[in-house]
Amino acid sequence: MKRSALKRGKPLARGGRLERRTPLQQRSAKRIAELPERLAVIDEVERRDGRRCALVHDGRVWADDRRRMPDESFALMVALEVVPKACDGPLDPHEVIPRSAWPGGHLVASNVRLVCRRHHEWIGDHPDLAHALGFHGYSWDRPAA
Repeated sequence: MKRSALKRGKPLARGGRLERRTPLQQRSAKRIAELPERLAVIDEVERRDGRRCALVHDGRVWADDRRRMPDESFALMVALEVVPKACDGPLDPHEVIPRSAWPGGHLVASNVRLVCRRHHEWIGDHPDLAHALGFHGYSWDRPAA
């Protein structure tokens, strides 16, 4: 690919700012196009799990036994002790396998859980413990297509 040389202009004045001619979009065209499908997935998750935090039910921490490995029993015991027992904030859809590891995973209901804001932040801060509970996954945990 042939590229032309860049033309040098005047440098920015000291303390100068770049000014945008148009404001940044809050959502990209791609995200706007997939919004109806995303909302359908969230509705399906709400019907499946009810409108409550999936990590804590009635003050008890819930662990997904399908994801737990036998050698993670110690991590699971630690996770069950350190998870905040009280919910706080609105419910957020949480992708177990993040979008960076599974780009289409946010549109698959089995990969989405509803968690309160407090537990959503806890999952992000403690990925290893959340993995032991089945609330965080990696790219190799994706289901086969």
